[in-house]
Amino acid sequence: MKMHEELVQSFNDAVKKELESAYKYESMALWLRYHNLDGMAHWMHLQAEEELEHAVKFREYIELRGNRVRLMAIQEPKGDYKSALETFEDGLHAEIAVTQWVLSMRELAIKHKDEGAVLLLDWFIREQEAEENTAQSILDKFTLAGITHETHHGAAIYLLDKELGARGK
Repeated sequence: MKMHEELVQSFNDAVKKELESAYKYESMALWLRYHNLDGMAHWMHLQAEEELEHAVKFREYIELRGNRVRLMAIQEPKGDYKSALETFEDGLHAEIAVTQWVLSMRELAIKHKDEGAVLLLDWFIREQEAEENTAQSILDKFTLAGITHETHHGAAIYLLDKELGARGK
């Protein structure tokens, strides 16, 4: 059963937003790697891959419902940061924005009485809650370690880099 055209547009926008998120995370990873924070870069790269998976989920759902996927231009991501902390702050802000977007999509699906879309979006909402929680937890570790925008070197950043580099291993 095809989705309402307004919902199709929203899902196509979601594909774009997820691809932009992946691009942002990959840009952060490149900045971190350039600054010899390979563990944090690894964490960000895995995050980028996860965002690509989310884009695929939205794309596949659009196709499953018999609608056409339309790819749109994505924005060039920020490429320079003042510290590793700033990359993770930007990551949290990006996740919060995506969560708000998914919540608005859910409202649209409810408006059009599309239970299938609501169920899929409920999964994304739970996923976004976990993403925000993880990002906030990492920022809390920066604070606990005394890492700021001005003091982003030394043993604390080294240990946090090592910890984040263990993701997925």
